Amino acid sequence: MPLEEAHHPFEMDVKTLESRGYVRDYKGKVTAHPKIDPKTGEMVWFGYGVGEMPLSAGMSYGVTDASGKVVRRDDFQAPFASMVHDFMVTENHVLFPILPLTGDIQRAMKGLPELPADVYLSVNCSPRAAMSPELPPLVNGDATRMVVEITEHEAIEDYEVLAAALEGLRSHGVRVAIDDAGAGFASLRHTLLLRPDIVKVDTSLTRGIDGDRAKRALTSSLVSFGEEMGIAIVAEGIETAEELDALIDLGVPFGQGFYLAEPAPL
Repeated sequence: MPLEEAHHPFEMDVKTLESRGYVRDYKGKVTAHPKIDPKTGEMVWFGYGVGEMPLSAGMSYGVTDASGKVVRRDDFQAPFASMVHDFMVTENHVLFPILPLTGDIQRAMKGLPELPADVYLSVNCSPRAAMSPELPPLVNGDATRMVVEITEHEAIEDYEVLAAALEGLRSHGVRVAIDDAGAGFASLRHTLLLRPDIVKVDTSLTRGIDGDRAKRALTSSLVSFGEEMGIAIVAEGIETAEELDALIDLGVPFGQGFYLAEPAPL
């Protein structure tokens, strides 16, 4: 079961549901949501973040029959907000992996002293949160080691207001990153209008880039743009030596992904 599109499958004990960790050498098939019942033709699906965002614990579950008619829709509350990217379906049960999502920047900042001196803390931040007057007072300690990543989960209604708010954070030493560049029009517009310090190349471009001419061409253009504008380029989701070599050949200076290091607790 993949916990997120860019991750290896995650194994759980079928009897106790205890976590066994990531499986890097898994050779079987992995199906993402939605899923089709091979016996009935029904499609089962779900959604997370239902309700008021950000950090909603609301979820939904539904069933569509073989003719395309929605025959079931349930809304419910998970124990806490979580990014749920897949689920497990048996004949009689549906299981959702609900992993706690830390949405408290102040709590995240407490982990900064535990990191090596040359490592920075990167925090995903919605445009609404970035414009909140409550955010600057939370930026304490060595703010030069903090990066705020602007996500695409909600629309930006006023770029001037957001840009001004980000400049306020920059005055404290915070750097600004645009996440998932190349995945859609919104991230490219963010890059042009917000003038970030860091642009993170989306996993959809990194995956298989060594064998895809178009992906290499687009990534090369982002590298050129970064060099011209003084923006650091980071490639996300690197999982093979071939992908890493291709990115190095294109001049991408920084990268992250399972091939380089797996996620680890503070």
